Amino acid sequence: LSALPKLRTLFLRPVTAPQLETILSLSEIRELFLWHVQGMADLTPLAQLPHLTYLFLHQDTLASLEGAGDLAQVQTLQILCAPPLDLSPLTEMPKLSTLLAAGLTVSDWTPLDDCGQLVQVQCTADQADAIRQALGEPEFQLVV
Repeated sequence: LSALPKLRTLFLRPVTAPQLETILSLSEIRELFLWHVQGMADLTPLAQLPHLTYLFLHQDTLASLEGAGDLAQVQTLQILCAPPLDLSPLTEMPKLSTLLAAGLTVSDWTPLDDCGQLVQVQCTADQADAIRQALGEPEFQLVV
């Protein structure tokens, strides 16, 4: 991977700790699709990717969304198979416009109301009901 410094899109699974270090050195990455990243408990390491606009993360060991605010260019976020997460850090993502939430377990959807750039949330019917219950009719579009 380190021989591909201009790489823009990467799909990788599973991801070992040394591979993650290499990925983080690929500063031109725009779209990142990662499955089972060893040793990654939050989003903090991904802040080293300044041009990242799309993040797909299948991570059953993700403990929090800390570091989300440092993903300044991310417009689309999809996280699958994570334990229940607090969405509050998403409010710090200045360009987040699309959240693919169907794979998330969430107990409190209210932080989405403070995601000013959010245009669309793709979710299950049950999640859409829970979002409407928490926020009323949201400013963003719900896509079921």
